[in-house]
Amino acid sequence: EISSQKKTYETQINRIKENYTKSAEQLSNNLQKKLIKLRSSHERFYKTESKRLEKETELLNLSHQEKLAEIKESHFKQIEKENTKQEQSLTLAKQKFEREMAKLNA
Repeated sequence: EISSQKKTYETQINRIKENYTKSAEQLSNNLQKKLIKLRSSHERFYKTESKRLEKETELLNLSHQEKLAEIKESHFKQIEKENTKQEQSLTLAKQKFEREMAKLNA
């Protein structure tokens, strides 16, 4: 009778172990599936954000190039204006010098 009860308990323990093992395997499989979905989702998100970042960087670079071109053009115009002013000043100084020399030579 004791051995019969022992066998019954062993059978119950084995059944509990099997159920626990099956449950653990199911949970592990479910976890793996969720991890795969999560990784896939994050990979899509990463790719989307990388593309968006690339586009934003490209737009910023284009904007920067346009602003640089504007600044260069503005500086070029300022330099031309200063050159014109200096040429006029030199021309006036030369004319004044020539008038003074003409007075001295006369």
